[in-house]
Amino acid sequence: MQSSEKKEKFEREARYKLEIEVKKLQKQNKCLQEQLDSNVAKKINYEESDFEKELNKRGALISYLLMKSK
Repeated sequence: MQSSEKKEKFEREARYKLEIEVKKLQKQNKCLQEQLDSNVAKKINYEESDFEKELNKRGALISYLLMKSK
């Protein structure tokens, strides 16, 4: 009987430790996901800004070339 109780106690402790580890990893995963989402949003905004700058440069060049050709 004592062996069975020790085994059950060991299993409960192991399960408890695993549950704690799972919660810790879920929290860490949530933080990492938030960081990733934030970085992706920043990258998209940066790329849009660069794209707009490039469009403005090309628009100015086209306007300049049209003026020169007249």
